Amino acid sequence: MKLLPAQIELLESMGFGYFELDLPGKLIDGNQIFFNAIGYTRDEMIGKHFRRYVDRKQVWLTFNIFAMIHKTGMVEKKLLLDFIHKDGSPRTAEGSVALIRDENNTPVGYLGILTEITERKHQETTLVQAKRKAERELEIAHEIQNSFLVEDYPQPDGWEIATLIRPARQVSGDFYDVFPISANNRIAFLIADVCDKGVGAALYMAIFRSLLRAYADQNYTMRWVGTPEYLQEERPSSIFRRDKLLASGAPSIKNAIELTNNYIATHHSDSNMFATVFFGLLDPSNGMLLYINAGHESPLLISNGMVKARLDPTGPAVGLLPDMEFKLEQTFLNPGDALLLYTDGVTDALNSKNEQFSEERLIATAIKSSESAQTQLTDIVSAVDEHIADHEQFDDITLLAVHRKA
Repeated sequence: MKLLPAQIELLESMGFGYFELDLPGKLIDGNQIFFNAIGYTRDEMIGKHFRRYVDRKQVWLTFNIFAMIHKTGMVEKKLLLDFIHKDGSPRTAEGSVALIRDENNTPVGYLGILTEITERKHQETTLVQAKRKAERELEIAHEIQNSFLVEDYPQPDGWEIATLIRPARQVSGDFYDVFPISANNRIAFLIADVCDKGVGAALYMAIFRSLLRAYADQNYTMRWVGTPEYLQEERPSSIFRRDKLLASGAPSIKNAIELTNNYIATHHSDSNMFATVFFGLLDPSNGMLLYINAGHESPLLISNGMVKARLDPTGPAVGLLPDMEFKLEQTFLNPGDALLLYTDGVTDALNSKNEQFSEERLIATAIKSSESAQTQLTDIVSAVDEHIADHEQFDDITLLAVHRKA
């Protein structure tokens, strides 16, 4: 069935091109929009085969589509047609093609209605390419960030240290680190959560991690005050006290936190980026742990199947304001004790009912699996996954466990 003149006029008023082909594929009619799209005049194209303007790579596909329409009588909708404009430029149209029948219902040709989408397709292609490029850049960022997360960290005799991180996105604002302090045979370990998520947080993660590690392994003069009470003895000389402080490794974490804080707060204040950090310094020989908790979730010290202590914050988050006070504290890990560090992505994980995993569930799981550090972390993540079920993970999950073997 052919379209009536009024129908063709309506299509043209709506910006649609219209064409008719005979069964072999030669053009027998079309409106001005169609001819403008291919760049030829009516006289140049009437009687010409569609191979004249259809992209060569699509000619056989077009033949097959027309053959299917002829065989089934079905209308082919949303057909994409690549063609070549008279000026040689590639163009794309989208439309529908149907069979034309005469009064005896005999197929006599094809009727097509289309609109040019060259610009739209170009924009879509550009967006797809940009998306692929961004995804590749995120993959590279993910690979680079993973290289910051050490896996071959020290495992002192009688101790087990385990770590686990699972970003909510391709890159993470959480991080951990474990490394030896060469000057005094201590093991430094830390866990941190940079505010915000995504690429920005990941970039600052790299900055925080690099500064903390670099400052921690350098020697400094005793320019700071605020020593913990257990080091403030009444009678020893100042020289003895200084030597004892140096031997303990206290300057390592004190200066690492303070200098990192001042650098971020001074040089990156406009970005309003900060990080909560727990930084510990372990003496494997006796279990003594010096630490600073800069606004981070309180690590859990587990002993004999219960939480013996929470290592609460001793100062604000790192990077908020310069010259903030970060107190140094001390505790001991006895044989059989376990220390669990985590980020809020663990306890704040939500299920479909908007219920948090919570510290209570974390403690219950940690106590149940406290014999092995690696098993403990694996069991905690499994419990979180069981809790959130099909709900999307919205925050990074990071865990670090330090176990002293019995």
